[in-house]
Amino acid sequence: MRKLLFNLSTNTFVTLFLGALSIGCGVSKKMHASKNPKTAQLITSDIEHFWNAFDKDNEKNQAMTYERHYLDNGTAGLKSFIKLRIGNANNLSKAIYENREQYERIRTGSLALPSREDEIRGYFSRLKAVYPKAIFPDVYFLIGRNNSGGTISGKGLLIGMEKYEDTDIIPIVVVHELIHYQQRYYFKLKSFSLLEQSIKEGSADFICELVTGTHPYGDIYLYGDQHKDELKAEFRQIMDRKWKEGWDGWMYGGAKEGRPNDLGYWMGYQIVKSYYEKAEDKKKAVKEMLTIKDFDRFVRESGYFATERLAGNLQ
Repeated sequence: MRKLLFNLSTNTFVTLFLGALSIGCGVSKKMHASKNPKTAQLITSDIEHFWNAFDKDNEKNQAMTYERHYLDNGTAGLKSFIKLRIGNANNLSKAIYENREQYERIRTGSLALPSREDEIRGYFSRLKAVYPKAIFPDVYFLIGRNNSGGTISGKGLLIGMEKYEDTDIIPIVVVHELIHYQQRYYFKLKSFSLLEQSIKEGSADFICELVTGTHPYGDIYLYGDQHKDELKAEFRQIMDRKWKEGWDGWMYGGAKEGRPNDLGYWMGYQIVKSYYEKAEDKKKAVKEMLTIKDFDRFVRESGYFATERLAGNLQ
């Protein structure tokens, strides 16, 4: 499976991360959420509004068309997506003008989203089984300016449909983002490290795989599995690197030639998997990987680097 989610630049990531600090990995007291997978809200009305605007687009006054028929009619989720990803109608219309055929290709799949509801709710129920404390925020399916496949806001999970020509992946993407919603990590920006971000993403992939049998990132894992030893050795040297120092090649772009971006996802997955496999109580292990307070201790207890000498407090 090819990699499908959008890679953020470091600057974009920092902007979004600063906003997330105040709500602890996306959790907001104002966000509508349910403890029952059967009553979770899956909201697709913005998709219909988008195609209404798209069909009225005659390449004249494009921005006004999308403003009036799509953005102005938006749900709370779309309003949040505008702030986080779209920006304004000019940005949106420019992206559509430059990639119109791509947007056309996702029309049928995006309009068929209601038919995937049972599948998505089935995954929600499986998550509840492996993590009984799971809660389910509103999920908004949107169409943006081709720069984000999924994110979290104070309104719920926001899924950018234009990134997915193969809509079979959408339920998996929803579950990945839903795992982020369950995470209860409270980072300090000055000390926020590559290790912490890798585990944050890797645990979302790992639990997503427990629930669905897969996760949204294919090429990263194929490459990682083929180069395990060299990546493991490289990562242990830079795992404490702070975001200001750059995470090129491991998170959000800057990969070396011949390597995929975001290998931190793969590395975080390996650490979390090792922790899970060592645990006798699997449900407790899932809870612990969603509520990590001491990431260095978590890595030590995972045993992933047990045969190697690590720098600093991981020795």
